[in-house]
Amino acid sequence: MSSNGTRNRGKSSTFCNYTNQVLRHKPVRRPGQDLRDVPTYTLPEAATSLAIPHRTLFYWFEGPFSILRPSAYYGDIALLSFRDVSEAYVLEILRTVYGYSFRQLRTIIQNAQRERKIKRPLADADLRVVFDRIVLNIPQHGRRSRYAVDLHKYPQLWIPGLVDIIGKRILRDKKETPYRIYPWRLLKADDESTPVTIDPDVMSGRAVVTGTRIPLTLVRGMKKAGRSVEQIAATYRLPVELVTKALLHVEKPLSKVA
Repeated sequence: MSSNGTRNRGKSSTFCNYTNQVLRHKPVRRPGQDLRDVPTYTLPEAATSLAIPHRTLFYWFEGPFSILRPSAYYGDIALLSFRDVSEAYVLEILRTVYGYSFRQLRTIIQNAQRERKIKRPLADADLRVVFDRIVLNIPQHGRRSRYAVDLHKYPQLWIPGLVDIIGKRILRDKKETPYRIYPWRLLKADDESTPVTIDPDVMSGRAVVTGTRIPLTLVRGMKKAGRSVEQIAATYRLPVELVTKALLHVEKPLSKVA
């Protein structure tokens, strides 16, 4: 396995590659390593947690014209860190909510990398959507004042805008590094609900019901075993609406939930 994201697989990854052996042999956290840098998510796990079609996420990370890089590989299987997942979710918001094309997103990433010279500009930079334009906020440095760059027509300057959906869904620390995600598959129609949380400090970054340490996989398993939403909610003393939305986020098929 390569820990620097270098592709060393002999063939393209497929869904059947994701075996229990891979799940048992994910990298462990090194001494002093930031939890957000540990490559702990497989592509299917990340896709399910973010409610992104699996093939879309594979295309972004593993396709012939991929625009994102996995943090590591186990054999030929890509593994993502929390920062990778954050970057993918920014792309998903820009794609589904704001309607940006794959080609536009590639240009935006390239311009952001050119301006900030950082590996993951979508995850580690302060991006905002202002009047349907994506701008990159550049922090104050020395005598240089804070300013913003329009990533569509680099390097045209824009005035920094208000926090948009990205800022609500991906919380960042003072260094603009993501530390929590609130994914929601109905984001385009409902930008207020936050039934699901992904946080590296909670259940090793597994998607959980917001405000709890209850993994979505456990709740979904109870539903598949025949428990009703009301029974599940009563078991954990949760609002029925919260459990309903959490299940809706991870239940298939994605294409039928718009």
